[in-house]
Amino acid sequence: MRILSTILLLITFIQPTISQIISGKITDISNGKPLEYVSIGVPETSIGAISNENGNFKIDVTGQPLDGTIRFSLISYSSRGYKIGELCNKENIIELKSVPVQLSEVIVKPQGDLKIVGNPKYEKCR
Repeated sequence: MRILSTILLLITFIQPTISQIISGKITDISNGKPLEYVSIGVPETSIGAISNENGNFKIDVTGQPLDGTIRFSLISYSSRGYKIGELCNKENIIELKSVPVQLSEVIVKPQGDLKIVGNPKYEKCR
């Protein structure tokens, strides 16, 4: 009887760690094409992954709280965050929106004499 009550007591206080893997596909919201190499991570942790060339991903978030956040980001796309609880136990489609990035003009000016490589006819170009 004493052993049985000890076992029941241990079962009540020890919460089993269940492996929690979140998976899905990441696509461009405008055309539905898969996005490759999207960074996926749980902020403030070392947990992370990237999507493959077909936009598919899997990330193991075992031990993370359900109200924790998973962030999806890719250069020239707006980042999106989801609660872990929203993405659990289902196949997810994550859609990211393209955000144009305006770069300032770059002017390249040569300095000194230029040589044309591979053409013996001309030694210098001015």
